[in-house]
Amino acid sequence: LDSLYATIQVNDPIDQKKSIKKTVIEKIVMSMDTLSLALTKQPSTRFKDALPNNAYFMNFRTYQSKQVIFWDDFKVNYKSDLRLYIKLLSEKYPFL
Repeated sequence: LDSLYATIQVNDPIDQKKSIKKTVIEKIVMSMDTLSLALTKQPSTRFKDALPNNAYFMNFRTYQSKQVIFWDDFKVNYKSDLRLYIKLLSEKYPFL
């Protein structure tokens, strides 16, 4: 979506902007089915009634940007021991 927003001009008609955005989001949703997710065989069906909005993509981007921090912490500080990692994070953040 960032690429799309970089190409949209302020003076472009709002209907044109909405149409282009809808098309791009539909392509993103349809490409979700190429992901190998164990919980959902076809992730795109989650959005069959309503496409995701900007907030969805912002949350996704924010989460993705932090994954490397958790991965590095897990590998370096916890020697890739998932049980230990979860145990210590549960103690550190009991509200989660």
